[in-house]
Amino acid sequence: MEKNIKELVDNLEKTNKYKNPKEFDIILDGGAYSGSYLIGSLFYLKELEKRNMIKIKRFSGCSIGSLLCIIYKLNLLEIQDIVYKLIRMNLTSPNMKFYFKILKILKESCPKKFYKECNNKVFITYHNIKKNKQIVKRKYKNNNDLFQSIAKSS
Repeated sequence: MEKNIKELVDNLEKTNKYKNPKEFDIILDGGAYSGSYLIGSLFYLKELEKRNMIKIKRFSGCSIGSLLCIIYKLNLLEIQDIVYKLIRMNLTSPNMKFYFKILKILKESCPKKFYKECNNKVFITYHNIKKNKQIVKRKYKNNNDLFQSIAKSS
């Protein structure tokens, strides 16, 4: 996939002259299978960013989308194979233990103050069932708060 994405961007560079990177806000939706097509798009966007053709300013996501926002921000897109293997293996399971295992791995691999990079740049949507209200969180107290928000979203 990486080779194909680089070729796509090579073709794009040949046809366009990029002086200043364009800024984008990205919204990633939920649903385990939706995430499988999103990952290819994220690899493409990451390659465009590496070449200074675009800049992702903010992310918004729910469920698998919120997880992918963090994977992108941590520059860990290559772990998507492990993530989807775990999701596919556990789709019939009624619990989310495997998903929390993924969150734990990511949380342990991120810098101590990673949440600060996400404040006002990563918007995570979840539903507060006690208040029967949709919440869009954009400020995090610490990494634990950030990953709890992803868990709530899922």
